[in-house]
Amino acid sequence: MTTAYRDYDMPKPELIVSIVASMSCAFLFFLPSLAASVNSKVVKELQPTIQTLGGAGCPVYLPTWIPEKNKARFSQALLNNDDDFTHGYEVSLGLQEPIANANTTFYIHGGEGHAKGKHGVKLTGGRIGFLKHALIEWNQGKYKYGIGFIDGAIPSADMIKCANSVVLIPKSK
Repeated sequence: MTTAYRDYDMPKPELIVSIVASMSCAFLFFLPSLAASVNSKVVKELQPTIQTLGGAGCPVYLPTWIPEKNKARFSQALLNNDDDFTHGYEVSLGLQEPIANANTTFYIHGGEGHAKGKHGVKLTGGRIGFLKHALIEWNQGKYKYGIGFIDGAIPSADMIKCANSVVLIPKSK
């Protein structure tokens, strides 16, 4: 009688496999919505650049917050392979097209390299940021990232808030 009771309470191995398979399928259906969810949190002015950044040779991070005065109507994404950002990317916001230095309001870049500075500030995720005029840079693994503001009067608290808002953009297939 005891054995029958245990057999009754224990799920059959086939049932366990079926449950695990169902959970795996549900997770696979969840992944595209997870990517869409992350992408939808990115500042809307930067969203048109996400597809271009799939070709970057490094993980891509974009902010979910930037100061209102730095938002602009036009965006552009460039894949870089220069000395400063090997296998990297740069995304700019500008007041008119084509975006040039004269009308840029905001930019973010990333690629291989190492950010350095004299005075580090704590960022989320254990990162250390380095403030340089209207630029904040930080290291993440073997990559360095930076966010720049053309308005030199930007408060350091806004630069830190923007750097803390970055999210990893999932690679599109």
